[in-house]
Amino acid sequence: MLFQSKQLGLGGQFALVKQRYEEANRLLGDIPKVTPSSKVCGDLAQFMVANDLTEADVREQASTLNFPSSVIEYFQGFLGVPPFGFPEPLRSQILEGRTIDGYDGKVAFEGRPGEEMEDFGESCW
Repeated sequence: MLFQSKQLGLGGQFALVKQRYEEANRLLGDIPKVTPSSKVCGDLAQFMVANDLTEADVREQASTLNFPSSVIEYFQGFLGVPPFGFPEPLRSQILEGRTIDGYDGKVAFEGRPGEEMEDFGESCW
């Protein structure tokens, strides 16, 4: 995350990025950290620092902020559903007016995203 913070011009604020990472984790629902979910958490933390936002600011302004795509896709369920579900009303505010491309107006996956994919059929094998 330090490398990415430096690339974004936030290297001098890395202590604040780490503080915001803790806040971002709470905003995301205190999720287990594996590579994709830790990236989402880091992206949100860096977004918060770059835009001078606190955890309270994100909650208050969620429906108007231009979140990183990884954060939007997280709340759309691209990584699945977290163990304790998505935090509401934050999820609904972030997803307001957004849909998943190619899914006829679908806002979010409710289970494992791959369950909704069409079968490839035998011709692919």
